[in-house]
Amino acid sequence: MSERTNKTIEIINYAIENKIGIKEASQFFGFRENYVRNTKSELIKRFEKGRVDQDELNTFLSKYKEYIDSKKTQTNLPPPKQENLIPTKTLSSNNSLLDDNENTEDFEAYCKKNNINSKDIITYWHKSKQYSIYLRNNQERLNQQFEILKDLLKLETKSVSKEKRDVLSNNNDNCAVINIFDLHIDKKAYDSVEDGIEGVLRVKNEIKRGFDEILQSTLIHKPNTIIFPIGNDLLNSNGFTSATVKGTPQINLVEQDAAFRQALELCKYMIDRITQETTAKVLIPIVFGNHDKHSTFYLGVCLEVMFHNNPQIEINNEIKDDRKYYIFEDILFAFMHGDKYLNKLAQLPMIVMQENRNRLSETKFTQCYLGDMHHKMEFKFFRTKDYPGCNVSFLRGTSVTDAWHQDNGYIGVPRTLESFIWKKGKGQIANYSINL
Repeated sequence: MSERTNKTIEIINYAIENKIGIKEASQFFGFRENYVRNTKSELIKRFEKGRVDQDELNTFLSKYKEYIDSKKTQTNLPPPKQENLIPTKTLSSNNSLLDDNENTEDFEAYCKKNNINSKDIITYWHKSKQYSIYLRNNQERLNQQFEILKDLLKLETKSVSKEKRDVLSNNNDNCAVINIFDLHIDKKAYDSVEDGIEGVLRVKNEIKRGFDEILQSTLIHKPNTIIFPIGNDLLNSNGFTSATVKGTPQINLVEQDAAFRQALELCKYMIDRITQETTAKVLIPIVFGNHDKHSTFYLGVCLEVMFHNNPQIEINNEIKDDRKYYIFEDILFAFMHGDKYLNKLAQLPMIVMQENRNRLSETKFTQCYLGDMHHKMEFKFFRTKDYPGCNVSFLRGTSVTDAWHQDNGYIGVPRTLESFIWKKGKGQIANYSINL
């Protein structure tokens, strides 16, 4: 059977075992709520065209029927006690809590009269001669998503036995920085015919393959410390909206909750790969982008929960700090998103120096890594004639080209993963890149 059919059957089994709906089960696995229904339609179409055999179709339909039968069994339960229901007589003939002669100002009085706590009401219809309105308390949806996320975290934080590989001995003088800036994992590509979770999974798997390759090149230098920034517009939208922090609408492949789960799984995979391959200290600054600041913060919270008992990993998720700093030996590293700084680059070295003035005497090199531009630019600022000063690097992004970038001619720039090797007393000694 195809991978999609197997995954759909797995979702249906999960729904049956946990006595939940297929839509909720699909969302738990990171898919859209109509994923099973779409799979069913696609499977029948492919069968009619001779692209799917009878056994695969029968297996799917049999499992789907098992789910339908289980739902019927669940509905044949004794009715709940009458006191837990809103009395039928309190509803109008059009199933509205408000009839045509009432207005919204009477709503609280209506609920009080019928012993209904208005705060407990999640959804209701209001239908009048002028309007038909369906109201939903968005907190319900948020609560559902966080419950699913909590379940996911519980699964991820279980103790698992891993095959221990021979770790590399570390070079105390070397530090590595690995970049996956501006991924926008759920952004829809201009030339893509894919839609939905398949597009997100394709991008995620590309990043996994590229990360594995760049990590092996990086570990040749046996770094004592690896700095792995996470964020920088890892997601294309903020929160549960399809827009950036400032409200600019975005075209996304999936709903934001599904994108968040895929981004979280990707980050966990990459962090696990580092800790499996080396005993180096792993520093993870959570860098907030202009697309996904709040989503990135909660992503960082999840990673803090997942790795809270791993002394090898240190996560900096201070939301008040848009700029994250680390000093390795005589090198000062600064990480930030680039949207705020392109028009005031001359001030940036002074900002960095001022915020680290108490430790400047320890440093010889200063390097700022920025995202947002999606292409590579470097600027050098000198503090004396003999010593290098502050370098500012805008790094290439890893995201696909969307319609906006295509229409405005921002094309042809490689999607690039990079790592930088720094050495005490010498500065940067190597730079590796993987074009996706």
